[in-house]
Amino acid sequence: MKDFESILTFNHPYRFRDAIVDLAKRIAHTPATMQVLSEEYRSAGISPTLSEAALDVEGDLLAIESTFGQIGEMFERIESFRRQLEARVRNTIKYAERGSQGLVGRAGDLVSRLDRLLGQERHSKAAVEWSIEPLWAPWSEFHHAPSREPRKPMETQALGERPADPLYEIRKQLRLSILPG
Repeated sequence: MKDFESILTFNHPYRFRDAIVDLAKRIAHTPATMQVLSEEYRSAGISPTLSEAALDVEGDLLAIESTFGQIGEMFERIESFRRQLEARVRNTIKYAERGSQGLVGRAGDLVSRLDRLLGQERHSKAAVEWSIEPLWAPWSEFHHAPSREPRKPMETQALGERPADPLYEIRKQLRLSILPG
């Protein structure tokens, strides 16, 4: 949870994901920039020809977009799990504190006994006689709800594809048909 929390800090790159994806789309839709990047890919030896370099640049820009889309879905899942976990902890604490037979009632009694011992200045060798009280219910044990089954283990699955933007695909096709090979 701490790692997830650090992602939400002000200087983490994921916080600027929308700006990064928008910039990648703008680069992909700007023929002059795509031409410069294609030439750089070819001169760096990443791609042998200018047309292959254009395809490689476009593929890299699409990979940036899809990566940030998949990370977003994963973070939404983590955030959902965090909310569920916090709710469970909150409910556990809430029900543990109910009644005088609960955790708070027994702990309060223990604290008052310890306080009396400290007041008598015998705390260095003090021991508190205290037993854990057995659980009892005013109704029959045969009328309880059935216990919960163990949870099924999580299965790893591939993240779904990000929905394609049809307008982006059309522009890409037009750009590829216009670029000199």
